[in-house]
Amino acid sequence: MLMALTFVAPPALAARGKRDAPPKTEIKRNRISVVHAGSGEKATNLLLIRKDPRTGLQHIRKPAKRRLQRLLRDRATNREPQLPDNLLWYLYMVGRHFDKPIHLVSGLRQKARKTSRHSQGKAIDFRIPGVSSKTVWRYCKKRLAKKGVGLGGYPTSKFVHLDVREQSYYWIDDSGPGEPSRYRKGVRQPVEQWRLLRSR
Repeated sequence: MLMALTFVAPPALAARGKRDAPPKTEIKRNRISVVHAGSGEKATNLLLIRKDPRTGLQHIRKPAKRRLQRLLRDRATNREPQLPDNLLWYLYMVGRHFDKPIHLVSGLRQKARKTSRHSQGKAIDFRIPGVSSKTVWRYCKKRLAKKGVGLGGYPTSKFVHLDVREQSYYWIDDSGPGEPSRYRKGVRQPVEQWRLLRSR
C-alpha cells in the first residue's frame, strides 16, 4: 500500500514566471535521475511519484524509494536508511527544477555523531553537475523555507546538504574535505512561526 503525502504539490510543478521556469528536456515528470558520486551506481528516470486517480493524492512509490535507499546506503556497513518521504519529495523538486541528474555524495553514515541527521537516515548530500552549489543552495532556501529542513552549503567541497527537521535552519561551511568546520557568519535564518504569531 502506498503512503499518501500530506503536503501540497511542490512549487516546482506549479505555474511560474518565464525566468524561473526550468528547461523540460532531460528528466520526465514525476521521475528522478540520480548517480552515486562515489560508486557510479545510477537510476535514470526513476518513476518516483504516482498520482492516485481516485483521490488525486500524490505518493512516493515504494519501489523507487527502495532503489534510492539502496543508493544512499552506508557504504561501510551496507545498511540502508529509512528515508522520509518528504525528503525524497524535496530532492525531486530540485532535480525537476534544474532538469539534471542529481549526483548523490552521501546518505546514511552510521559513524556520524548521534545528533547528525546522516546517522538517522534523514539527510542527503548532493550536487547538480554544471550548477554551482551556491545556486542550488539558494534555490532550496527559497523553495523549502517553510518545509522544516536543514540546509547547508559547502562551496569548497561543492555540494549541498539537505535534511528534514522540526524547524528550518541554514548554514554555509567553507571548510574542505577532512578540515574542521568553518561556518560562515551572518547567514540569515527563517523566522520561526511562533515569533510571527506573537507579533500579531
